[in-house]
Amino acid sequence: MNLIYSTDTKEFSPISHGDTYLYEKYFRIFSFLKTKLKDYEYNRLAQPIVKENMVDWHGNYANKMRSLSNFDPSIQKNIESSYVELLSKTKKIVKELLSSGDDEKMAWGKLISETFDAENNILITDGNEWAIIWGWQFRNKLNFANADFISDKYVEPTTSTSIKTEPESSDKLNIPPPSFIPVEDEQKSAETIFTNSDEEIAASIEEEKVLPPPTITPPIITKTRMSFWQHIKRFLRWLAYRFWGLMMLIIYTLLIICLCKKCQHNDNDCSQYQKIERDLKYLEGRVKERCDGAKSNSLEP
Repeated sequence: MNLIYSTDTKEFSPISHGDTYLYEKYFRIFSFLKTKLKDYEYNRLAQPIVKENMVDWHGNYANKMRSLSNFDPSIQKNIESSYVELLSKTKKIVKELLSSGDDEKMAWGKLISETFDAENNILITDGNEWAIIWGWQFRNKLNFANADFISDKYVEPTTSTSIKTEPESSDKLNIPPPSFIPVEDEQKSAETIFTNSDEEIAASIEEEKVLPPPTITPPIITKTRMSFWQHIKRFLRWLAYRFWGLMMLIIYTLLIICLCKKCQHNDNDCSQYQKIERDLKYLEGRVKERCDGAKSNSLEP
């Protein structure tokens, strides 16, 4: 998608939808419109990307665009007619969703209705292709050249500077003629209004002066005393957080000492076994000597 238009966030305020802004739901709206409209229709909705104090509008168009009011009335009429056709399709979709009775479909209908609100849409074009910027309170910034063609069901047309439309007579519109008030009576009524308003303002100021400022009492914080075991637990927790490295070193040292003692104990057992084995061999030698001596004595005459 290419950058086609830019607006300043200071000029308009974003429309909120639920707990977020409406323009933040672009991808949800776009994916929903893909199932209901043709590709050239849902691509009319420009993608807003907010950067600092600017909104960059992107679309699947090669050329950058300007506001529709900068072009000739003939171009305005053609694009406005296409826009109204798109509005009629979206209006049918919204009507079906709102009349379904399903909460989820009704939520979608409200979201699409707020997106294609003609009061908060601006048409931009390069003279051939056109797109819609939305999601902000533009407040009737649409400047329709063919005001008679736009139905009141979709938009209330604003007065165009390019083509002047003649106002209809009061007979055709069934509007009663205005009642004229003399200048003197009008001045008197204005004076009474201003004097009454001044008196009301002065009275409100006096009331504000009389009323004392509200006293704010700070919350009372009660400290609970800790028990002896809580103090010990707190001290051990502090000791573990502060000296965990030293404790690990002590544990490793004790483990090494235990292993060394076990090996030394095994060595002592081996030495005792060897001593016993030497004693057995010595006794065996003595037994053999005695046996040999007894045999030699028995063989003598």
